Amino acid sequence: MSQNTYHICLIVEGAEEFAFFSTMNEAGVVSETISLTVVNAGGGGAVVPLFQDYLSYELFDCVLCVYDVDYRQNEPDSPFSKIREGLMKVLAETAIVDSVSFCTNPNFLQIYLLSVKELSEVRLLDTSKTTNTAFVHLCWPDIAKKKTDDRGRDRTKVYDATAWQLRIMNAPLMEGIAKYRFLIRNARGLSKNYLQSNCPGSNVIDLIEALLDGDCAFFRAREV
Repeated sequence: MSQNTYHICLIVEGAEEFAFFSTMNEAGVVSETISLTVVNAGGGGAVVPLFQDYLSYELFDCVLCVYDVDYRQNEPDSPFSKIREGLMKVLAETAIVDSVSFCTNPNFLQIYLLSVKELSEVRLLDTSKTTNTAFVHLCWPDIAKKKTDDRGRDRTKVYDATAWQLRIMNAPLMEGIAKYRFLIRNARGLSKNYLQSNCPGSNVIDLIEALLDGDCAFFRAREV
């Protein structure tokens, strides 16, 4: 392990999170002091097992989890609750689980929307695909215009985080660090308390900012 590079692994719940943080790498906006590895769990059920696996790798200084709340924080059978329960079994203390968890309520689409517009214009108050699609079309009109998928098949206009939609959403983020600073400014009114009911919240902005700034102290405080 390089003494001059801090190695971070993000275990992310799904396609949106994976595309976003992978784009940060590809755009070259992650600080040179940090080596970022992004692992897609492909769903909430694999987040905790992967977290355990990557904790055992000597390569990584810090392993963190990124997952959604979906306004289901009080439902024991929700993916969010099951991830938290699994992390508690591994880490034993709520404070430690909190420190390695980066969550968005209702979901990571809220972060993407803030890369285009201020929170007052794109506040997600529920998780319906119809509502989400309206916001996506507002921010990325090209998604609304596209009539077929990458293989030329007819498609509906519903946003479902498919690869071609995420490519359109990520394209502006490839332009450089200014786009991420713009996102952070737009998120100023976003609560860091992601456990509030029917109110968007996220601590992911802190994670994004620490990656941009190379704030290794932020990550060292989360080592387990």
